[in-house]
Amino acid sequence: ASQRGVKTMPQTSPDPEDYNLNGGKLSEQNARVLAAQRKIDEETLREEPEHPGFKIGSGKSKEQELKDAEDDIMLERIAEAYRGKPVPDDWDPETHPMFMEDVDSQLKDGNPLAQGMAMLSIPDAPEEVAERAKHKGNYYLKRGPRFYKEAAAQYTEAIEARGTNDAQNAIYHSNRAAVELLRK
Repeated sequence: ASQRGVKTMPQTSPDPEDYNLNGGKLSEQNARVLAAQRKIDEETLREEPEHPGFKIGSGKSKEQELKDAEDDIMLERIAEAYRGKPVPDDWDPETHPMFMEDVDSQLKDGNPLAQGMAMLSIPDAPEEVAERAKHKGNYYLKRGPRFYKEAAAQYTEAIEARGTNDAQNAIYHSNRAAVELLRK
């Protein structure tokens, strides 16, 4: 359907090759972006030496040191958000699970916090554990090559949950295999 003198282009989906982007170049570009992000993260953490527990050269891997430092920073931010907040006048420490001395009486009284704590002692069904681990693995997989190791660990946890659904178990195995191939 072309008008006189006007040529129309065929409708096709764009190909990465049209933009001089092949898989190898994209991988290189992704690696450069991740390396730059790591460098920025490291510099940011080095600029905040006042955080306790952040010691470079403490015998831990550099990755573990960075994770520990990030945790310390986050805990400090949480503590700062709650610092100086008043405790409500009607708050009874005996009704809070952390301070309860007689949990059974609180359960009988219908304390929802005590009931919640009691429910935590009941293990989840293997299918739930496996699905939760699979979703975590998918999350790590989407975050990129830096997180493939964590993704593989989550898929392994899903497999080890030993759910009864064979189709789901096959998915967990194929997901772990795919991540292991990507790691190489």
